[in-house]
Amino acid sequence: MKLTKFLSIAVFAIMTLSLSGCNKEPEPIVLTGSWQLDSTSTFLQIFYNPTFASENPMAIQFLKDNKEKILKEIKKPEIIQFTAPNTVNFVYKTSSTPTLTGTFEQFEIYVNIKNSIFPNGLTGASNNQKLEIYYDKSYMLGILNSILTPQDDSQETFSKLIEEFDGVGVYVRAKL
Repeated sequence: MKLTKFLSIAVFAIMTLSLSGCNKEPEPIVLTGSWQLDSTSTFLQIFYNPTFASENPMAIQFLKDNKEKILKEIKKPEIIQFTAPNTVNFVYKTSSTPTLTGTFEQFEIYVNIKNSIFPNGLTGASNNQKLEIYYDKSYMLGILNSILTPQDDSQETFSKLIEEFDGVGVYVRAKL
């Protein structure tokens, strides 16, 4: 009897909370402020052409050996600052250019950032706690190509080998 009464109250409480949660207005996404790199959440992913992968084991090994070096490049900038009305600053701690200024446009949860390094723009998304910046295949291949030496497989080999190559820089709202 006590168990039945407890379960009835628990089900009622859960239903009440779930129904009240559905009626809440979504919280607007506010980018204004500083965002710090979350280096432990930043990642990259590579999908290979299976046929080409079996034919190019040295290229696969090169990617495995240099994953951290490539990942290090998408862990820049260390801080992103958004200021009104649409200015964005990329703050680098180890670069000869300590701050790179650009512009941004926000579309609900999404943001498009443009600066001299990314004239076509970077896409990002935020939930007010985290900001994820997405780096596409062409940018990631650019990073890869910058670390290739004449002894490594050619850029063409890597272009044929890699079907998808994406990076995600993850940032969290800076503590004031």
